[in-house]
Amino acid sequence: MKLLCVARVVTLALGLFAGACQSPPPPPPASLQEPFSWVIFFDDGSVAIKDQDRQTLDQAAKWSGTLFGSPAPPVWQLCLVGHSDNTGSEASNLALSRRRGEVVKTYLVERGLPKERLAVFAVGSAKPMVATPPNTHESQNRRVELAFQRRASEEAYKAACDR
Repeated sequence: MKLLCVARVVTLALGLFAGACQSPPPPPPASLQEPFSWVIFFDDGSVAIKDQDRQTLDQAAKWSGTLFGSPAPPVWQLCLVGHSDNTGSEASNLALSRRRGEVVKTYLVERGLPKERLAVFAVGSAKPMVATPPNTHESQNRRVELAFQRRASEEAYKAACDR
C-alpha cells in the first residue's frame, strides 16, 4: 500500500489525476513560471462534487488563497473550464459543463477565494480528454479543469481559459 501511495504522490507531482491516496499532495512549485493545475471528475449527468474531489479542491483553494493573498499585483486568475461527455444534445452538454464550472466556483468562493479571480468557461463535449464515438458515456470527459492563467483583458481571459 505504501508503494501505491508513493506512486500517486509522484503522479500528483506531474500534475495528473490525484486518485484516492490519503497522502497529502506535494506543495506548489516554488516558481510561478509553471502554475499548478487540477482536474476533478463528475458522474454522468451530475454536477455534484465527489467526496474524493473535495480534498483536491481544498488544496487548490489553499494554494490559490496564498497566491491571491500575496502583496504582488493581482496577475493570476484561476480558470475553471467545464466539460461533458458527448451524450445528449450539444446545448444540454454546454449547459451541464457550465453548471459544473459554477458549482466548483461556488465551492472555492465558500472557502475564501475572491470570486473576481475565478473565471468559469464551458466547452460542453467539444474538447474531450478521451475521443469516443457519438453518444458514449466517458467518465474522463466529464470534468472541470482548474488552471492558473495570467490576468489580462476580458477577451484574453476567454482565449486563455477556453482551450
